Amino acid sequence: MAKVKGIDVSYHNGTIDWKKVAAAGIKFAVLREGYRKTIDTQFLANVKGAVANGIPVMVYHFIYTDGATIKENAKSTVDNMKKAGLDPASTWVWTDLEYDTWKKNGEKCTRAACSKYTQDYINELKALGCKKIGVYMNNDYYKNYYSEDIIKGYPVWLADYNGDADHACAIHQYGSTGKVDGINSTSVDMNYLMDESLIRKEEKKMEYFRSVVVGIMQSWIGKKESDGSHKAIIDIYNTISPRPRGYKVTYNDAWCAATVSAAFHKAGYDAIFPSECGCGAMINLAKEMGIWKESDAYIPSPGDCILYDWDDSGSGENTGYPEHVGMVEACNGKIITVIEGNYSNSVKRRSIAVNGRYIRGFVVPKFTAAAPQTTSTPSNTGSTSSGTTLNRIPKYNGVVTTALNVRTWAGTEYGKCTFSPLPKGAVVGVCDTIQAKDGSKWHYIKYNGKYGFSHSAYIKKQS
Repeated sequence: MAKVKGIDVSYHNGTIDWKKVAAAGIKFAVLREGYRKTIDTQFLANVKGAVANGIPVMVYHFIYTDGATIKENAKSTVDNMKKAGLDPASTWVWTDLEYDTWKKNGEKCTRAACSKYTQDYINELKALGCKKIGVYMNNDYYKNYYSEDIIKGYPVWLADYNGDADHACAIHQYGSTGKVDGINSTSVDMNYLMDESLIRKEEKKMEYFRSVVVGIMQSWIGKKESDGSHKAIIDIYNTISPRPRGYKVTYNDAWCAATVSAAFHKAGYDAIFPSECGCGAMINLAKEMGIWKESDAYIPSPGDCILYDWDDSGSGENTGYPEHVGMVEACNGKIITVIEGNYSNSVKRRSIAVNGRYIRGFVVPKFTAAAPQTTSTPSNTGSTSSGTTLNRIPKYNGVVTTALNVRTWAGTEYGKCTFSPLPKGAVVGVCDTIQAKDGSKWHYIKYNGKYGFSHSAYIKKQS
């Protein structure tokens, strides 16, 4: 099996330039997520930077025996992973119980006690949906502190600085004084992944869908400064941790960049978007992530973000300073429909021609699937956010039993389609049925050549 070089890092390693780390040949990273009920101060930034530069990530958690219960340790682990946009079911979690973390009321750390405490933590992780769990240990722990059930029952991440890794392990931490370009402040823990298939699986599981962020933006249309409803968006932005440039946006600040950033943050998609409250800084971060499109004539897709320069002369390529940003909702190849925060002090739609005046360029996040179509297309299936397919040919006709909203995805949290609401008595084609996040059933419907989602309780099968 091929050895794959990687690193493990925490806040001790400072701010990391992940673009340089990737260029240095690092193929995976194990990131400290936190300890007790605390998040590592660099965890969110490290996940975002690593993923944006194509480096598969795993996480590890210091399971202290004081200051937090086993359940609290596990809950904090999963909550922090979700904040970073990581799926607990498909991300490797490594438990890390060490000498200085054993502080359990003076109790001696024995093989039985150490094994039980670690197993209890693993059981709590499993109950919270984690499926890929391993155990970090050094040679002393391997020989004297962990039972056969732990060593044989879970993949082992082994710290063995002699370089031999004479015990079977999934990851070999072979040193703690490595030097990696992009990490200039400290020495770095160096690792070999002994089986490359572990990270190939991780890469396949990282999925980001355009429909999710577009639906969030649609749900915010109408929020405005005059009634204070825009404050909810700014509050979401201010939960980004660490805050971009350390700045907390106030309710009186311009909030267009904060709006699109908040949409990605609410979706848990921070890893693929350059969250910022300033348009110029957003472009600079997008360039670092390799997702900046310097072309006025680019034809965008839903979920891409368009930046404007109001001083554009309309002659040649616009290279001026950006003053505004919004998210693309749709584009027919000629006209772009954009949803923007702080457009006349509210969240509103704007239509602008492809290659039109004032277009500065586009942030093009690396989504893994397209938004479901809400207009007719030649295809007979469409992708769902679960990775399955939706039938686009009606299975039967249904009659709408009340004035009914049609949404861009299954769930009331998503925005309404342009042809919503449907009148009572309207006949629709029921193409497929899926389950929303709250467990309710929603029909994927076709109406006058357009598609959307409506709650199944309000559509009666036509006899």
